[in-house]
Amino acid sequence: FGEWTSDEGLMLDCALESILYDFDDEASAYNRALDILPSLLSALSGEIEEGSESRIESFWKEGLNEANDDWDAVQSGRVIVSKAKAGRMALVMEEERVSNNGQRRLGSYALYRALRDLGLAGGQPGAVTRVLRATLDDNNDVGSKRWKYEYEMPGHGW
Repeated sequence: FGEWTSDEGLMLDCALESILYDFDDEASAYNRALDILPSLLSALSGEIEEGSESRIESFWKEGLNEANDDWDAVQSGRVIVSKAKAGRMALVMEEERVSNNGQRRLGSYALYRALRDLGLAGGQPGAVTRVLRATLDDNNDVGSKRWKYEYEMPGHGW
């Protein structure tokens, strides 16, 4: 759902996302997710069979690492999430960052967590209805740094 409600919830969501990307069609991914769900839930509750830790962890490891990297970027100030002075809008300012998957922007998990910590996530009294992303882009045809803006609505899956 693109939210960071808890570490376990994040790991479950990352695992389900990784299963989805392993298949070409949703029906096959859904069947695989249902097959593996009992093992995932056991692992997340600490009741994992000995010897199967790495197999189960592999489902959420990449997504969890990316979410933690994104959260580190917020915590260090490389990405700034704040409330706009007017309206119910959040502002996300960042330089484009390179990860193992190439260029990327702040992911939905860390964005949700930052909004939640600021009291701006859905269900909170100060919830924002829009997010303005401002990304410093030095990979453009002009050759100089420019800001790229994206306007979006917060929500499940971002």
